[in-house]
Amino acid sequence: MNDFFCIAVADDQFDEDLFQIGKNFVTGLGPQTKILDVPFDKVGTLCGVAPTISFIPDNKAMLKQILQIFIHYMRQIQNFHSTRRREDECLVWKKYFLLPTILFDNNRQGKVKDVIRERIKVLASDDWSALTLGSLQLKPPPSSYCLVEYF
Repeated sequence: MNDFFCIAVADDQFDEDLFQIGKNFVTGLGPQTKILDVPFDKVGTLCGVAPTISFIPDNKAMLKQILQIFIHYMRQIQNFHSTRRREDECLVWKKYFLLPTILFDNNRQGKVKDVIRERIKVLASDDWSALTLGSLQLKPPPSSYCLVEYF
């Protein structure tokens, strides 16, 4: 049985948004979208990210740093909650929920430990500016897609 999904385009207004299907970005988001700019109602776009690594490298120093990152963001949640700064608290909750996706990204461009070390530095400095949807490893588009253009 052949699973095949075709898209027909009715005119020459061939829109690149059709290719977003393969990238699994929801409408309005793309590779340049900063992760923290993804609205809560569109967080489902992260389903287009490749599954995270299935293990944490056995490195005591790295494990301690990872633990410290999680503790740091949990403390921020607690601090903003106790001071009733709801907007800041929501942002920190978002960061906390994104930590596993960022830290354990299945980035096939480098060694797992090197990628995690780099992400630890970014997260420890709380600099999320370079973290975009395109900075994460995405699921490859299904090979069964075909595009048909009608003129």
